Formats: sequence, structure tokens, C-alpha cells
Amino acid sequence: MEAITKNGSLSQTLVHCGPKSLSSFIPVRCLRFSKNPFPKKLVVTRARTSINSDHEAANRPLFQFPPSLLDDRFLSISANQSEIDSLGEISRHLRLKWWKELDLESKIPNYYRVRAVECLYWAMAVYMEPQYSVARIILSKSLVLWTIIDDLYDAYCTLPEAIAFTENMERWETDAIDMPDHMKVLLRSLIDLMEDFKGEVRSEGRLYSVEYGIDEWKRLFRADLTISKWARTGYIPNYDEYMEVGIVTGGVDVTVAFAFIGMGEAGKEAFDWIRSRPKFIQTIDLKSRLRDDVATYKDEMARGEIPTGINCYMKQYKVTEEEAFLEFHRRIKHTSKLVNEEYFKTTVPLKLVRIAFNVGRVIDTNYKHGDGLTYTGIVGGQITSLFLDLITI
Repeated sequence: MEAITKNGSLSQTLVHCGPKSLSSFIPVRCLRFSKNPFPKKLVVTRARTSINSDHEAANRPLFQFPPSLLDDRFLSISANQSEIDSLGEISRHLRLKWWKELDLESKIPNYYRVRAVECLYWAMAVYMEPQYSVARIILSKSLVLWTIIDDLYDAYCTLPEAIAFTENMERWETDAIDMPDHMKVLLRSLIDLMEDFKGEVRSEGRLYSVEYGIDEWKRLFRADLTISKWARTGYIPNYDEYMEVGIVTGGVDVTVAFAFIGMGEAGKEAFDWIRSRPKFIQTIDLKSRLRDDVATYKDEMARGEIPTGINCYMKQYKVTEEEAFLEFHRRIKHTSKLVNEEYFKTTVPLKLVRIAFNVGRVIDTNYKHGDGLTYTGIVGGQITSLFLDLITI
């Protein structure tokens, strides 16, 4: 039963379902687990699918629904309406209030990707319980700014500007020099955001959590700068050299760190665990990097970014593009199994391990059918289902 508990919510569901419902419910869930040994689908969308596919359940009174089926709708919408209000007005196309107040859109060039709604969706996929409302807001805001800064390194600055941004970020000072005004605005916004987060955790005596997060930002942006140098100088590293950096730029570690900031139960040992680079998170890093490289390859090549994972693999192993893609897909499948294995070996509290596990699920969902961060239609249906399409009881 412990294994089933770690793999999903089946054991919880069995506790809350009455005897009459077990005969029809168990086969469906068991079939899903047998088809997906690594449960890759997001819990919020999996719960929605469960409701849609169980016609008998759909006709039950609300109080008869198992809690596992209600999480994605009634815990996230009904119990957390104040959370959504604090981020924006869902009835007005989820225009996020804090994003409008930040007003970055009037201060930075309009070619940056703004993914505020998508980032809220991803944060809800990491943890959907009502008590993590503040944690979701913290994670959502972090992901939005990261997306914009990631674009900066990828395509929208010169190499000297990328170096200047990284150096100023390392100093963590607001009087940034040698940068265009819009880059100064981004750095100022990032620093201000971290100060806001400190205000959220100060009363808990957890300022260290934000400092850990800042350290992860710096590590991430140093790796981004390395990729920028390669791209702008035409250097194609060997695959092994690329992966040492690419695993960092995948952003799993920084995402888990910021996911922990709003969780009061995440003490210093939780952040020390991230910093120790445990094999569990490294395995999620690897799978996420492989997914990203496959999904973004064509777009990166179109804008002249030659040092991609696929190209580096082709260089080191002297294979064709088709062979490289086949190998990446094989490794993605294999790494999925490794993530599951490491999940059961991890000794930190299960509640924290699940957060890291869910971060991996988010990335898997985002890149499984293409680049869901760039082409938002890939995940648009899930966002609409979660936030706008109410369940009729």
C-alpha cells in the first residue's frame, strides 16, 4: 500500500470510496497505473479526466465524490477563490492583477514571452491543496520572470549585454551598469520580487529560504550565460560538455527551490537537499533536458542557435539527426523509469519529494507534444478546463 501511496492517490481514493463504488473504480485506476509505470500526467488534469470518464460518478451528488476526484476543481477553485482573486480576475480572461501592477509590458520590448496564466497553471500542478495558496503565488511569479529572462539570454541581447546582466545579478545590486534600460528593469523587478518573498516568510523565521532561491537563480543564469557564449561564438561542445550546463538551464532545481519557499514545512534541510544535487532531482533534470531539446530543436535552429543538445550529440557520436532523435526518445523513456526508482529510494519527507516529482510532471506535460511554453495552444485546453469550464453536478 505504501508503494501505491507514493505513486499516486489510489490508496487515498480507496479510503474515501464506499464499498459499492470499489468494483467499478479500482479497475479504471489500476489500468491507468499499468499503462503509465511513471505517472507522468499532471494530477489536476488526471483528476479532471477521471470525472469525465466516470459517467456514473458524474451523476453523483457532490458529497459522494471521492476527494481525489474533487481536488482539481473544488479545492483549487472553490476553496481558493481568494488566491485567484489575488492574482487576477478569472472572469476577465485571467488577467493577473500583480502582473498588471508590475507593468513590465510597457517597460520591456514586446517580443518577450509573457506566460502569466500558464505559470499559474503550472504552479497549481505542482501543489493544488488550499494551504499552499501563498506558495503557488510565489512560484507563479518566479516562473513568469524566469521565462522573460530566459528569453533574454536565448535571443534578445548581445554577448556583452548577457555578461553585464550576469555580473550585475551576481552582485545583486539595483544600480546596474552597462546594460540597456529594459534589462535594468528586469533585474530591478527580480530583486524587488525577492524582497516581496522575504516579507512573506519573515514572520516564520525562514528568510534563508529566499536566500537559497537567490543562489539557485545565480547558478541558473551562470549556466545560461555559458550557453549564450556558445551560441554567439558558434562553438559546438561535445554532448557531455553540453549536458553539464544544459541540465542546469533546464531549471528543475531552481523551480523546486522556489516551490519550497512558500511551504512552511520546508526547513533548511529541504534546501540543503536540493543543494546536494540528489540523484532523484538530477534524474528529473536529465529527463527535462532531453524533453526540452527534442521539443525546441527546430525553433532553436531557425534562429541560429547551433549548440543544441541534438547537434552536440550528433557531433560527439557521429550520427545523423534522425538517429539522434531516436536516441533522445529512447533515453526519455529510460529516464522515466529511473525517476520512479529514485523516488522510492529518497529518504526526505514524502511531502517534499512529491513537489519535486510534480515539477518533473509539469515539464513532461509542457514538452511532450511540442514546446508548450512557446506554443501555448498545446496546454491551452488543459488551462481552459481547469480555470473556466465548470463541472455541472
